[in-house]
Amino acid sequence: MFSTLEKSILATGVALAATVAFVQPANVYAAETASATITLGSHSAGSYTYDLSLTNTGTSGSTIGTFWFSWVPGQNYLASNPTVVSAPTGWEDGPDSNSVSVGGSSGQEGASIEWQATSSAGYLDAGKTLSGFSFTTPDAPASVYGNSIYSFNGIHPSVLTAVVYAGAPFSDAGQKFQVQPVPEPTPALLLGVMGGAGLLILRRRHIATAKIISAR
Repeated sequence: MFSTLEKSILATGVALAATVAFVQPANVYAAETASATITLGSHSAGSYTYDLSLTNTGTSGSTIGTFWFSWVPGQNYLASNPTVVSAPTGWEDGPDSNSVSVGGSSGQEGASIEWQATSSAGYLDAGKTLSGFSFTTPDAPASVYGNSIYSFNGIHPSVLTAVVYAGAPFSDAGQKFQVQPVPEPTPALLLGVMGGAGLLILRRRHIATAKIISAR
């Protein structure tokens, strides 16, 4: 038989077990992962516009609510301040004090671009791709696609470094990744395409001429 003390301890343990059993678990979200591409959309003398597409490569349930380009916490890699920044529908550029889209903050060197969803309804879901991120800068592709002119602890990081967060900036640990440039056709490739088209035209003319001669 159990003593009064033992019965009290046993009853307390049962009560605690029941309480734990009915505690609802907190929502668990998959960690976000991302990939992105950057393309030179247009350019003129001293002005270049770049277009970016962001893909949520995370597992089901993951979201992306912040896309911070050319940046990791405390470091900004763009050589120049963007002159124009555009965001896709449901997102905006640098809506809070953490934005350094118009240059380094707190005396930091360089610049970066922060895009953030205006609400959770705009979050990028797993498996989805969102385009419409763009910026205009005096920095040519050799600068944007290369390493930063600024040194951090003796290292010149890639300008294409980016960080995403599941929600608002710093809402979680974030994930760092490299944006991939989409190459333009090289002059040699364009020359080859044009040359091939030219040869085809000449060949067709030669065949047509031969048919005319044979008809005579």
